[in-house]
Amino acid sequence: MQPNPPAPGGRKRQSNPWALAWTAGSGLALSVLVGLLGGKFIDERSGTQPWFSVAGAFLGIVFGLYKLIRDASKTRQTDR
Repeated sequence: MQPNPPAPGGRKRQSNPWALAWTAGSGLALSVLVGLLGGKFIDERSGTQPWFSVAGAFLGIVFGLYKLIRDASKTRQTDR
C-alpha cells in the first residue's frame, strides 16, 4: 500500500499539514503519557516513587521523538 497514492489525473496528493502536526503532537503526548503511567504503576507496586515514573516519562519522550523524526523523514521523502 502506498503511503500517498496519486490523485485522479496522475498528480500526487499532498498531505494536510494540520493533520500531520496533529498526528505528530498527539503521538508524542501519548507516548509520554503511557511511559509515565506505566512507571507510576510500577512505582506503586514496588514503593520506589518517583524513579520509575521519571524513567517511564523519559523513555516516552525518547520514543515519541524517535517516531516523530521517523515520520517526518518519511513525509519529506514522499513529498518530493
